[in-house]
Amino acid sequence: MYCLAMGGHLVVINNQEEEHFVKGLTGGKETWIGLSDAQKTGYWFWINSEPLGYTNWCPGEPNNWGGNQHCGMTNYSAQKCWNDIPCDRSYPYVCERN
Repeated sequence: MYCLAMGGHLVVINNQEEEHFVKGLTGGKETWIGLSDAQKTGYWFWINSEPLGYTNWCPGEPNNWGGNQHCGMTNYSAQKCWNDIPCDRSYPYVCERN
């Protein structure tokens, strides 16, 4: 909600260069990114409605473990990739504005 209040949205990662930039901003910590399949399970889109082009999913992800993992986050502290997790978790986030 903070990103929206500031006129932006959660970060969209379009390529490896942007991935490295986000990783640098977060110090390599787990972080929310603007990725979700909440509208239709298994169909991942960015918060700005862009379909996925570049991805960096961890091996075996996204897996919707437990049937409620509909948001994306960076898992830089472990395997340096993306994971799907429940949307009600508390993590730092990166916003962007166009």
